[in-house]
Amino acid sequence: MVLVETLYELRARRIGVTTLLPTGCLPAAITLFGFRSNQCVNRLNRDAISFNKKLNITSQGLVDKPPGLKIVVFDIYYPLLDMVSKYSGNGNVENLQNTGS
Repeated sequence: MVLVETLYELRARRIGVTTLLPTGCLPAAITLFGFRSNQCVNRLNRDAISFNKKLNITSQGLVDKPPGLKIVVFDIYYPLLDMVSKYSGNGNVENLQNTGS
């Protein structure tokens, strides 16, 4: 809330934030916590979903507090999860493997 108040004092009236991405699908997360699996780490994704729900609830509670403030939450979690879980429909698999990610 302190950050929002500070931005408001700096005359910000429209604020956009993004949700967390599916952190359990990051290559580093899979390597460190995947236990020799190449699948997304569900525990980390559940944590991201929990955070995103809290972010949405908090942002809804800030509607017009203070007056004139508009906050928009952009959901990037599910579009990115869809790209990761259905990668064959999103382009050439070989191109995805050669990105260095």
